[in-house]
Amino acid sequence: MTALTAPVGQTARDTSAPLVEVRDLVKDFDIPGSQQLVRAVAGVSFDIRQGEVYSLVGESGSGKTTLARCILKLVEASSGEIRVGGVDVRAARGEALRRLRLQMQVVFQNPVGSLDPRMSVLDLVAEPIRAHLHPPRGSIEATVLELLGQVGLSRVHLERRPHELSGGQCQRVAIARALGLQPRILILDEPTSALDVSVQAQILNLLMELRRSHGLTFLLISHDLGVVRHLSDRVGVMYLGRIVEQGDARSIFEAAQHPYTRALLASMPDVEDGIVQPILIRGDPPSPSSPPTGCRFHPRCWLRARLDDPEICAMVEPPPVALGQAHQTACHFGDRTASVLSQLVPVANAHAAARLVTLENWQDPPFNRWGYVHVDQLVPTASISRGSGPVTDLPRDELDIDDLEFAFGGEAHTIRRMLDATQTDGYLILHRGRIVSERYAGDTTEETPHLLQSVSKSLTATLAGVLVGQGRLDPTAEVGRYVHELRGGSFEGCTVQHLLDMRAGTRFSEAYEDLDADIRISEQVFGWRPRSSPGLPDSLYEYMTGLSNAGAHGGRFEYRSILSDVLGWVVERAGDASIADLFSREIWSKIGAEWDASIAVDGSGCSVTDGGFSITLRDLGRFGLMHLGDGVIRGERIVPAAWVGRLLRADPELSTAFDGALEVPGVTGPDTMYHDQWWVLDPTHGIYVGIGIHGQILLIHRPSETVVVKLSTQPRPKDRQVFRYQMAGSLAICRALMEGTLPG
Repeated sequence: MTALTAPVGQTARDTSAPLVEVRDLVKDFDIPGSQQLVRAVAGVSFDIRQGEVYSLVGESGSGKTTLARCILKLVEASSGEIRVGGVDVRAARGEALRRLRLQMQVVFQNPVGSLDPRMSVLDLVAEPIRAHLHPPRGSIEATVLELLGQVGLSRVHLERRPHELSGGQCQRVAIARALGLQPRILILDEPTSALDVSVQAQILNLLMELRRSHGLTFLLISHDLGVVRHLSDRVGVMYLGRIVEQGDARSIFEAAQHPYTRALLASMPDVEDGIVQPILIRGDPPSPSSPPTGCRFHPRCWLRARLDDPEICAMVEPPPVALGQAHQTACHFGDRTASVLSQLVPVANAHAAARLVTLENWQDPPFNRWGYVHVDQLVPTASISRGSGPVTDLPRDELDIDDLEFAFGGEAHTIRRMLDATQTDGYLILHRGRIVSERYAGDTTEETPHLLQSVSKSLTATLAGVLVGQGRLDPTAEVGRYVHELRGGSFEGCTVQHLLDMRAGTRFSEAYEDLDADIRISEQVFGWRPRSSPGLPDSLYEYMTGLSNAGAHGGRFEYRSILSDVLGWVVERAGDASIADLFSREIWSKIGAEWDASIAVDGSGCSVTDGGFSITLRDLGRFGLMHLGDGVIRGERIVPAAWVGRLLRADPELSTAFDGALEVPGVTGPDTMYHDQWWVLDPTHGIYVGIGIHGQILLIHRPSETVVVKLSTQPRPKDRQVFRYQMAGSLAICRALMEGTLPG
């Protein structure tokens, strides 16, 4: 079978008005001999932008093809609005409709059945061109030959009839016929389902190449989720006439929240790797002539069955809820889908999933849920010993936080809902040194070290503060004083404090979802991704010496992870030991940690201080308690009080440089800043937080004497809305602890 080429989801697209706009579209059919109507399309809305692939998926009878026929005006819609290129399709008549249809062409499911068996290939391709474009006499054969060449056919096929062609060749003729009218959008109705498997990939590759070369837009209708995942920019999931979930392809396939979408995804077989998905959907959809009340999926919904059949599902139709700029779902309990589904997957799947995790995918969903707690099996690490001292006791005083309500986005939410919706692996609340709440999910347990990602920066800076207190590190000194390899280069004039406050002028792109961004290239250097880029330096040390500047040192705040790695190098030189040994000796062995920690290192031993610490939930809480105690825990001073106190004083220069780079409603204000590798939300009241991608949080909340730790494996590296959501819930707990309103 021909291999599928890479998707073209990164091609430039027009971001102005959509090419296709569908609003509240309805299509009813009469039932002969009955007063009843069948509503095949029931209030559908979506857009398709110029140059993108929008796919519709769903079971047979969900309304996908009827929707496409309404757009083509092969059937009249009953109500709603359809616009193509700004033209009202429903109002178009005569010449206006003819011109409109030139912009829209369709490739049908059955290639042989869509072609007139009496006509030659020449006449089949030429017919619509003659009828609509009126080419000069004698030019048509050359035009047809050019079109056939574009679809992989040649002159030898000109005089053949459909029965003399293979199924794949017939589909190529159908595509050439559609291209002849120079359309803007192709509607592909199951374009490969009637073809042999060996031919399907050839046709799909051809379509994507034509999309690139002709600037085409595709509306793809398919049952094949593998094809949809590979080709699509965005996906709409239809059930019984409605779109129940839509979003960009990655969010649909990796973070779907509608139980019907999850059921479709679970139906994809994985015979090679032994992943046995639970059967989530049974039976046939109800008749569209008599759809269920409320949510149309509720009679077959596996999620509702496991939530004790909430009445709202059967009574109230769920409205679409935005999950970000590019994702929305229509489910009353969509935020519970992932957590409930994780309880249904057989335990054996965890072992099968482990075999699927690679150096290339371990940071990406769904593999990060295993990868983040097995870092030492994927990349080199150095152990951070807890020593042999006693463990700091964390007495329990557990309170019921699950049903605590808080407002977010104009709606009431609960802590349980927030934790379920944000892919929580571990959540710990420490109030006045006592455990108020502690919970784990997935492979995470009380003994499991979990990758902290950029919360590691806050730990590294705290170690720097210890060395400052010992007189071994001067934050006002230039970086080159400690690392001679950085003298005379781009870090000339850069102080240690510039690194601590992310105000160096270093050029470095932090666009996590761009695999060509500097952050992802640096991961290749230190071994977190395969080394696929040419000319990479051998070590992270060498990589840092080759960095250049985009501006002057000491300017505005700009978050760049590589500065934390440079800081780690400085700390190692100032402390004359590795980060692992220094952190163990100066902090970890003194705070009463329960377990050894670790830090990722590259092949040369360079520590990945921007995100490589792995620590258990409780031990990170103990580190937070030390910060809450002004650097003291168990009566022993670990960090100078003056160093911790730097986070508790407003600094107008830093706030000006920060310029509102992070907002947490109700907490951040004009004094918010980034200082000593912490996000200082409110220095006056002592509220600051360490933040890591994919949902890691270490919150120090002095007004309530609380430490909040959240370990997660969220699908997106950065999602400000999700961050604010989990912060809103965590801050609500802190307020409730201050007010004493949490039940025991």
